[in-house]
Amino acid sequence: DIEKKSDTKSIKVTPAQLSINFQKSDGYELDIASYETDEEILFEVTDGDGKAFSESELKTITFDVAETEGVEWTIEPTGTLGQYKAQPQFKDQEGESDLQIRDYPLTVTATITSEGMEMKGSGSTSIRETADTNVELKITTKLPEETIKSNRQTYMFDPEQRGVESSAPYIEVGVEVTNPDGSLRKLTEEEWNAGVDGFTFTTEALENSLMWKIINFVFRQDVQFEAVKGDAISSYKLYLSGKWSVGIRPNESSLNTRLAIKLDNGIREVGETQDVISVKPLSVITYIGSMILALLLLLLSILFVVLEIRKNRFDRDMCPNTRAILSKSGVSMKAPMEPQISRRKVKHKWLPPWKAEERDITLRYPQCFSEVITFHCVATGGGAFRITNLERFYSQKEHVRFDGLSYDAMKKQPQDLTMNSDIILYIKTGNISGKLIMSFRKPDNK
Repeated sequence: DIEKKSDTKSIKVTPAQLSINFQKSDGYELDIASYETDEEILFEVTDGDGKAFSESELKTITFDVAETEGVEWTIEPTGTLGQYKAQPQFKDQEGESDLQIRDYPLTVTATITSEGMEMKGSGSTSIRETADTNVELKITTKLPEETIKSNRQTYMFDPEQRGVESSAPYIEVGVEVTNPDGSLRKLTEEEWNAGVDGFTFTTEALENSLMWKIINFVFRQDVQFEAVKGDAISSYKLYLSGKWSVGIRPNESSLNTRLAIKLDNGIREVGETQDVISVKPLSVITYIGSMILALLLLLLSILFVVLEIRKNRFDRDMCPNTRAILSKSGVSMKAPMEPQISRRKVKHKWLPPWKAEERDITLRYPQCFSEVITFHCVATGGGAFRITNLERFYSQKEHVRFDGLSYDAMKKQPQDLTMNSDIILYIKTGNISGKLIMSFRKPDNK
């Protein structure tokens, strides 16, 4: 009758760990255009205590690399026992990539089986994707057949037929991307769409006759093209464009076509090609008429500028001011308040050139005048000006003097006023009399 008891324990045995150590701790740069790293990605595999594995143990090693979008990695031995190299390569056979420029960790996991025991471990480094290298594009052009014939000269384009039309001739352009290994591939959908806005063109006339040199000098001509996507992916159509026909260089020209595609992931793809095109020249009469029109526009522009420079303007130091000299029953007195005077903003200060500058000067003095007195002044040149609303002072014509002239004399033969002129208004209310003197130069004491 002896009772026995016992305790049961479960012991979980985990595989012995191994270590993976990358040589470059601060990470590597991966050029997503060429898929080359700035340095070889090397790492060593050791056991958990840092001891090297034997050659027989390393024969059982297997690797697993965390999947990276757009690129796959291969692990190869370097020849040094326990040392391996991680090599990036395109994930598909076309050599295309959807990688974005970013930082991400590269994690390698290794497994070794030794004496029936599995040893497992992992190590990581950082990868910085860059796109410093331009991808080279190969551009091929196919010129349209000659559509217009005149004497011995043949022409591919007619300046009168410009723009994207079904009947208009165009240059067929094929574009391919050069892979790092030298092979070619067609554009992706993204590249094809981005390439429409990437074309630029320059031309150099091969025609050296004096007439065309004069035309080129006057009109600063240049052949322009409008690019649209072709019928098939990786192809484009270039149509002759331009705002007006005489703006297109006639006869033969060297056409330099450059295509620069910039993708969202930062890759720049650039290519250039050169060809010779011929454009039908317009009649000489057309060019002469256009030159005459251009000359007239130039003369009008010059006249416009000259008139603007020479237009009548006020003296910029013009500062209207007024002082009151009063007496009460024949005894000098201090004015109970100073006259209020203001000048309004100059009109026609710049444009139009045929309009002289104008300005209103207003005088307020409630002591004597129930209304605001306004002088409308128009510049007459050399800093002088003329008051154009003299009729405003008809009711006070016996009490006003313009630079010493009476109202009637000023009305009969209008005179210009200057910065040294003055206008005097004589006043009398009750037993107070005197005068207001308006001048146009800034007083010394103000």
